Amino acid sequence: MALYKDHPLQNLDSIRVLTLRPGETDATIEISISTVRLSTKPNFIALSYTWGNPTDERHPSYREYDLVSYQISCGKEVLAVRQNLHEALWQLRDKQEYTPLWIDAICIDQKNEKELNRQLSLMPYIYCDAAWVIIWLGKGDATTLEAVQCLDGLQREEDLVILSMMRCEAAMEFLDSIPRRSRHALVLLLRRTWFNRVWTLQEVLLPKRIRCLCGSHELDIGAASMFAALSLGIASSGQETFEASKDLDKLPLCQLGGAACVSAWLGLTWPGGGFGSRALLRYPKIDHNMELPRTFKWLVALEMFAHEARQRNCSKLEDKILAPLAFALHEKFAPETPDFFPVKREAHSIIDCRLPVPELYLKFTRFMIDSMANLDVLSRAHRDVLRKNAAKEPNLPSWVPPFHEVGTTSLIDDLLFTKYNAAIHLGPYRQIESKYMVPGQLLAFING
Repeated sequence: MALYKDHPLQNLDSIRVLTLRPGETDATIEISISTVRLSTKPNFIALSYTWGNPTDERHPSYREYDLVSYQISCGKEVLAVRQNLHEALWQLRDKQEYTPLWIDAICIDQKNEKELNRQLSLMPYIYCDAAWVIIWLGKGDATTLEAVQCLDGLQREEDLVILSMMRCEAAMEFLDSIPRRSRHALVLLLRRTWFNRVWTLQEVLLPKRIRCLCGSHELDIGAASMFAALSLGIASSGQETFEASKDLDKLPLCQLGGAACVSAWLGLTWPGGGFGSRALLRYPKIDHNMELPRTFKWLVALEMFAHEARQRNCSKLEDKILAPLAFALHEKFAPETPDFFPVKREAHSIIDCRLPVPELYLKFTRFMIDSMANLDVLSRAHRDVLRKNAAKEPNLPSWVPPFHEVGTTSLIDDLLFTKYNAAIHLGPYRQIESKYMVPGQLLAFING
């Protein structure tokens, strides 16, 4: 396409941005394209959205988005965009958001595999360096305003965190205090597919500032994800004596987990702790004050993310590995220590190779085994696999974890609920008593 040839990405840190032109409500959307370098700290907004349908099939406003495309104008050229993106652009223009925008479907030449690969490595930096990231949940419906008003009226996010750690009955009493109509609106809000996409997790964790739009309404994404975390604890408890639990039964646990995961990883990647600082919840008997190498913590957190990605949706099976790797390699989380440099090089090579899915899964598995010097990644990724259509599955060696398969368990519990004992899944690890071990002995045990 001429617009990509006219605006080549000449440097490793070059990206294209688009600017929305003002227009009347019923006018064709017009944009212009330019290129910038991330190293120059340009002012732009990044959009986080889903390519396909913004709601799941049980949502009242569901319709076949993927069958519809719309045209926008870029100079003398006409671009076809999917319906959800077209509605996002329409809403942004209506709000007069004319600041340069980075939108993957338009700013990356999707037919240029080399460019796609290079821009993939830049995506964490794009979302981190953007002045704002706008999360687009999709077009609003009749219940959106009710959900937004309910979130605005909830207690502070810190209080929701405390509630999620309390006994289930207290959390249920809190949810029962919310009018049923409002709970229903919140459940429908959590049916937005943005919450369960594999790439959107880094798009909400990396930015400095976030705005979340559902149609013309703006909402607090942090409060929504904490409500999901609280609801997840109730829905997975098996207790059905409260009215709130009946409403939550209508929402899949995997969807709740996807929304709750935002809060869990916000905690995991909190600036004060560093990436992986809470990953040692895997080893609850270990003294968390022990000085383990940051590289090891980083690898444990990466393993957790790769497992959590199994629960999330994506259009390409390779994204189940590439999304966690691209996120984890951001300088905000990667430990700058000598022992990490070879690990970092190998991780980058996995992203850069663009291997077929079976080879990618195999190479990532070997990378985790070699780097961690144990076989944990095998047992963790094979837990409770839900088999789908075997004819469509990649041909994997028997020892390579099926990272593309959804499991019935989620490591979200390790991060959110202290009552959950992660050690029960770890065999001999649950026998470790920290008072009898010093750091050197512990590492020797872990490394086998």
